[in-house]
Amino acid sequence: MANNNSKIRKMFFVDGFNLYHSIKRALEKNPALPCCKWLDLEKMCKRFIDTAYESFAGVKYFTALSWKVSSLPKQQTYINALQAGSSNIEIIYGKFKLKTKTCPLCHKSYAGHEEKLTDVNLAISLFENALKNTFDEAVIVSADSDLIPPIMAIKNIFPSKYISVLPPFMNSAQDLINHAHKKYKMKENTLTGSQLPDMISVYQKPSDWK
Repeated sequence: MANNNSKIRKMFFVDGFNLYHSIKRALEKNPALPCCKWLDLEKMCKRFIDTAYESFAGVKYFTALSWKVSSLPKQQTYINALQAGSSNIEIIYGKFKLKTKTCPLCHKSYAGHEEKLTDVNLAISLFENALKNTFDEAVIVSADSDLIPPIMAIKNIFPSKYISVLPPFMNSAQDLINHAHKKYKMKENTLTGSQLPDMISVYQKPSDWK
């Protein structure tokens, strides 16, 4: 699987909101858990690199800017801090779309928002990078079962490529794992040991993320 008998090039495809919400749920379940939202993605991903025979090929980070006035500045600060701390992270944006939702209890309708394009963008990026031969192993950081079709397609079209799944913290992602070559496990110390400095360049960690 290695490229020209060199080290195996490992590229990470991170579903940003899937990862964020897994951290948020973990904090709600265990308030004693340190807040891990100020996550250094490159540092986290490199924890899954064995430098004896693998090399780090970069991170593709898929997200969408929040429509919430309260959270957007923190999100933008975090994205800026990621880019200030690493030249190996590409930010790929989806969007939020206004959608009418119905309460399952009272059946009243209300305006909500739904994240769009992340799974499509991730699938396209997988194919693009497989075609460009920029990785030997793709590690998908997500628990979204919508990614099963692109995983199956990559395995079929590019049999020399290896597809792994790293489910976000406290997610099993068994459906994805069943279709991948390999799985990794994200533990608590994966998150707590992979934090950005409180201040990086001119970007300060949000006070309520401490």
